[in-house]
Amino acid sequence: NFVISRDSNNKINGVLGFIPTFQFDRTLENNSCIWLAIWKVDEEISSAGLGVVLIKWLEQKLNPKFISSHLTKSFVLAAALLSMHHNVLFSQQLDITKLEPVQPDPGLKFLVGLSWAMEGPDSPNFHKAVKVLEETANSKSGTAQLILGKMLIQKSESQFFSKGISWLEKASLNGEAEADLLLAQIYSSGGPGILPDKERALKNLEKSAQKGHQEAAYTLARVLDGPNATSDDILNAIRWYGVAAKAGKVSAQLRLGYLYLAGLNINKDEEEAAKWYSLAAEEGNLEATFNLAQIYDFTETEIRDPNRAKDLYKQAADSGHTKAKLYYGQKLLKGEYNKEDFKEALKYLTDAADEGNADAAFQSGIMSLAVSGNTEEAQQALSYLEMANKNGIPQAAIELGRIYYFGHSSLLKPAPDKAMAIYTQLASSGNKEAQALLGYIHQNGDATDKDINKAANWYLKAAQEGSSEAQYNLGMLYFGGQGIPQNKNEALRWLTTAAKNGHSEAALNIGVLYEKLNDQTKAAEWLRKAAEKGDQNAALYLGILFDESLREDTALNESLKWFRAAAKSGNKNAQYLLGYRLLERPNPRENLVESYQWFKVAKGNGHPEAGKALVQLESKLVEDELIRATTMANQILDSIKN
Repeated sequence: NFVISRDSNNKINGVLGFIPTFQFDRTLENNSCIWLAIWKVDEEISSAGLGVVLIKWLEQKLNPKFISSHLTKSFVLAAALLSMHHNVLFSQQLDITKLEPVQPDPGLKFLVGLSWAMEGPDSPNFHKAVKVLEETANSKSGTAQLILGKMLIQKSESQFFSKGISWLEKASLNGEAEADLLLAQIYSSGGPGILPDKERALKNLEKSAQKGHQEAAYTLARVLDGPNATSDDILNAIRWYGVAAKAGKVSAQLRLGYLYLAGLNINKDEEEAAKWYSLAAEEGNLEATFNLAQIYDFTETEIRDPNRAKDLYKQAADSGHTKAKLYYGQKLLKGEYNKEDFKEALKYLTDAADEGNADAAFQSGIMSLAVSGNTEEAQQALSYLEMANKNGIPQAAIELGRIYYFGHSSLLKPAPDKAMAIYTQLASSGNKEAQALLGYIHQNGDATDKDINKAANWYLKAAQEGSSEAQYNLGMLYFGGQGIPQNKNEALRWLTTAAKNGHSEAALNIGVLYEKLNDQTKAAEWLRKAAEKGDQNAALYLGILFDESLREDTALNESLKWFRAAAKSGNKNAQYLLGYRLLERPNPRENLVESYQWFKVAKGNGHPEAGKALVQLESKLVEDELIRATTMANQILDSIKN
């Protein structure tokens, strides 16, 4: 079956061969398919569009619904632009009719020229494409001028390049925004026979943006939003970002969100930032989703919405955003979403760690180590910490050093030499915590020979950097005078500095040091500071200090007050001493019961002498008093254990 076209000289210039499937089975006559077997036309320009005419004739003549073929690029393009169907069925009998000669349609000729242009600048059809497109371009078609200009500048030869620019300039005059953008790109970097002209490039870019070209508006905004941008530049950039963003340019929406959030040369506006991030997030941009979560999470404005932040963090995390996994995991761990969820938190954090996030690797290492049940799991946790260390997380190095120094339960054996290597490297770079720990290692001599002078040197470096632990340890070295000359003034200096920096044990030892210097007033002052912060040993020393002073009622009351504080905190020595001092108070019967009570508590806590005191007191108390004292003692012991 053929449809044939002939020119005025009766020469065949087009053939369409087809096979209807009902020829194989007549039952398919009302539901048939036509297969195209041959579809060929003369490629002379005068025949442009003839192939489409043949297929249109077949469609009109046979009223088909389905035509199946291997389609050429030009036909698909033409079919799409002409709203044609390239798949059709028919229900009529085939009737081969002679096709009358047709004149090529100018629109179809343009499409054929376009299809040739699409083959690229090195196609053998390049010159034919130029000739066809020039016919349309000369009719002041901005589209044809744009396509022709693009095709010619791709040739990268000066004669074609200059013609291409000429056609792009004509397309620009006919309103083609893309032509202005291409001209801007050409004048920005130059080309064959064309020197760069930044001023001209900027003018073309502005023209393209003013015509509403999304990419031009975004590019112009980026030019204005440079490293040396002024407030006016930023305001202009925001205007053009807005044009691109409203047209759906996600990168413009992201940049607007950032500018408003950071307040760069403009007033910070978190609500406006959230608006633009929301648009980008709706397009599936994960960075925008995460940034939007951050705004709802941390803003102090009325738009703060922790629940919305939670949903966005999870959305971004579940879609693969690494940093969102870190934040969501951290919040699950802290119990910010109703309750602490260690298992789920660890899942998100390890995912982020496996994707290379160093902060997540650090937290995953700490958490995984805490729940590791075998050596393999412990080694995996260790690998996370090592990853965090390699990526510059100082605390990871500190934790690694501790693990190597002390080991971890029975799963990881100590490796003091590795701890020394880690701490030495970190300490040499100025890390005060590592310096303090290196001082501790040299002081104890576990991973190296014991060397108090080296310990003091490292403590001094860390102390000068503000490490309260190093300040305390250095003060204690001077206090004890072991390995270095004793110097109580230096001891007081560093212990006082450590106390001011929040070291919990420093105030106690300052008090003890002042007591040894026979300055009872300053001793009491520092011991009280420590005791009021809950240091039971300080409370005990304070009780002893007042107990050994003049036995005035005020001193005795202060003594009992601090003995009680230390005793209630679980200090067995304070419990024992309190029992004895109560026997010396007025109202001896009531004090006798309380004395028995505290001896009972001291015995329960393991004081070696408390049992003897109880035996001596039992004969002095009646049964009811013994029951009452024992009940109170048991209650105190329970509260201490809990």
